[in-house]
Amino acid sequence: SDPFGVSHYGKSAPNDCHSTRWKPRNMIEEQLRQALAADPRTIYEIAKATATEPDIWYRFQAGKSIRLDTAAKLASALGLELKPIKRTRKKP
Repeated sequence: SDPFGVSHYGKSAPNDCHSTRWKPRNMIEEQLRQALAADPRTIYEIAKATATEPDIWYRFQAGKSIRLDTAAKLASALGLELKPIKRTRKKP
């Protein structure tokens, strides 16, 4: 496990102090899964639009992770983009 509580496979390290707080990848994956589920196209059509194999998307729907370049292809095919979160500053 590394100091950020993420193993080499992107899963939270079980006994790391950061493992319950630092999971940004899971948020992105969950948003992509929701967008994929909401899309009216079939998995085969998504695979064609992303130039990937349909098995990737079946496994992704089942909870498996995908690589960043594959996630970028899906986001593009679904018309999504990554934007910063607007945060308000707390007054001292």
